[in-house]
Amino acid sequence: KLPKVQTEAPTVAFDDEEVVRMIQAPDLNTKKGQTHRLVMYLLFTLGLRRSELVGIKIGDVYEERSHYVLKIRGKGGKERHLPLNQDVQAALKLYMDAMASHDIQFTKEDYLLQTSLKGKNTKPMDGSTVYRIIEKYAKICGITKKVSPHSCRATAISHLLDTKKTPIRDVAIFAGHSKITTTERYDKRRDNLDNSA
Repeated sequence: KLPKVQTEAPTVAFDDEEVVRMIQAPDLNTKKGQTHRLVMYLLFTLGLRRSELVGIKIGDVYEERSHYVLKIRGKGGKERHLPLNQDVQAALKLYMDAMASHDIQFTKEDYLLQTSLKGKNTKPMDGSTVYRIIEKYAKICGITKKVSPHSCRATAISHLLDTKKTPIRDVAIFAGHSKITTTERYDKRRDNLDNSA
């Protein structure tokens, strides 16, 4: 007999209060603080994967039929287009204004997330940097559970499934999942004893 494959433990998600504390933690008077805040804002609101986040270029944000939209390049080169709500638009504007105050003039080909101490990046932010950002602010906020950038993705997806009562098919499209069974793994309601059949 083949040995049984160990199933992965579910990713630990943040609760709503922790999300707010994390987003409010960076020092917005610094370029680094502005970038860190936007990293967390996009992870928590759009449920992006690390690779999707660091690959965003200025030209990926566009307007279509009076909606601001973000083009994401996901796994396997698949593209998805996420409409940006007013909160995300405001966070992006705050970030762009802050970058302008640091003499950064963007072109469409520039990476959105800037980590260079002087001037602009020519390469995307490293994925491990995103990991360190989440760990750093979790520690600052006194969050002791083991969290990662994927915890932010799990938070966004489970929040949609749990509180918004969004159809699971729509959540799967939002998350870039090709199979609904992948999205179901994030559904915390399945463990709710009150709703047991």
